[in-house]
Amino acid sequence: MAVALLHGCTDPPALRDAFDRGWRHARVVIAEVGAEPIPRIVKDCRAELAPDVQGRFAVISYSDGGHHFNHRYVALVPPGLAIDMAAVYQVNINDCNSAWYRVR
Repeated sequence: MAVALLHGCTDPPALRDAFDRGWRHARVVIAEVGAEPIPRIVKDCRAELAPDVQGRFAVISYSDGGHHFNHRYVALVPPGLAIDMAAVYQVNINDCNSAWYRVR
């Protein structure tokens, strides 16, 4: 019985693997940012990408395993993506060039 209860509390391997590779649920909190400094961020893709990379940047707030979106990150918005401020996206916090997938 205890094994069955513990099994129900763990993530499926595919979800755990995706989390380990950097995939997180995120919400956009600032739809477009320029070069201005953003306080209290964990990562800034503007600094990591080559200076000649053109693109839109947004501040996202992501969940790092809990239910709260409390980590802020300046992310490169994928080309052609129309940001929905009410949506939750799946983003990869380890790869500034990754696609975003709408979760809900």
